[in-house]
Amino acid sequence: MQGPAWDGRMPSAMDPVSSPAGDSGDDALRQAALPKDDLDARRARASVAARLFGDRNTTVRVGRYQVRARLGSGGMGVVYRAHDPDLDRDVAVKLLAPESARASADPGTARARLLREARAMARLAHPNVIHVYDVGTVDDGVFIAMELVVGQDLGAWLAERARPWWEVLDLCLQAGEGLAAAHAAGLVHRDFKPENVLVGDDGRVRVVDFGLAGGAVRGEEVDAAGTEDAAVDGAGASEGPLASHALTVTGAMLGTPRYMAPEQFEAAAQTTAQGDQFSFCVTLYEALYGQAPFAGDTIFAYRENVRAGRVRPPPPQAPVPDALWRCIARGLAVAPRDRHLDMAALLTRLRTLRRRLDPRSRRRRRR
Repeated sequence: MQGPAWDGRMPSAMDPVSSPAGDSGDDALRQAALPKDDLDARRARASVAARLFGDRNTTVRVGRYQVRARLGSGGMGVVYRAHDPDLDRDVAVKLLAPESARASADPGTARARLLREARAMARLAHPNVIHVYDVGTVDDGVFIAMELVVGQDLGAWLAERARPWWEVLDLCLQAGEGLAAAHAAGLVHRDFKPENVLVGDDGRVRVVDFGLAGGAVRGEEVDAAGTEDAAVDGAGASEGPLASHALTVTGAMLGTPRYMAPEQFEAAAQTTAQGDQFSFCVTLYEALYGQAPFAGDTIFAYRENVRAGRVRPPPPQAPVPDALWRCIARGLAVAPRDRHLDMAALLTRLRTLRRRLDPRSRRRRRR
């Protein structure tokens, strides 16, 4: 029996995050918090206290960072805009979502994953990977402070207007460079998708949300923090809508189903850099053709098409060169060994096609 239809993307919001420590005083309004209070509620009460009682001590902090506004949510946490008073700059602060920790058999697993995200990202110094400034703990949670990007994610960028294929490819190539840099550092992202590609107003792309990252570039198993996750088979989720299974919990899949490689459906510990390559090609296919490369309204149906390698042919009206489609299709092969050698090889091929097939370049040569 199949579940309801889905749009293949992450839910747009998550439950509130756990409360940071640090507020003090006898104000009854402050003491009214529930034991598992959230940061948004604390900010709201502080604002009310300021209006009702003239209380100037209304700044909510995470570590030394002064929280200004909620920006959004990801697979493992909620992101806030904050200010670093020591360095006088705005940053993005990510807090572990407590429901992720409570859903795990080991409450410390989700916290360990967020710490791993910070360590993984801090190891990378690349213009197409988000830069991490700081990591710390607050109450029973974890936060990371990172570069604040003014812009939007890849999905929003694509939705703004119709764009020529070479402009879309140029942007995705930047994201691919970020993935290749992660692989060179021995890291696998394992959840690459449009929501994890930020397009800055400066035109620079950053890959974000390495919360599921693991060290398995050459085929070795991921570290112990990731190995308790079961495959989709037997998880009780195979017939549900994909959009409702975007997070990692014990007994569930690791990643976002619409972008997962066949081997990632079988066991998260098998996911290597070739899995990231598959996810990148799914993202590039969607960006160029405006549809998913595989059909299926439920996890079960989609998974079966991915496993069988039933890649949809491009829409006949798509103004994208066939050679580019063939390059992407190879990256969507069922067996990792049948894909491109690595992300660097795929990017080299895509750049070659970009130069050779760009109609503007051909017009210049004819002159």
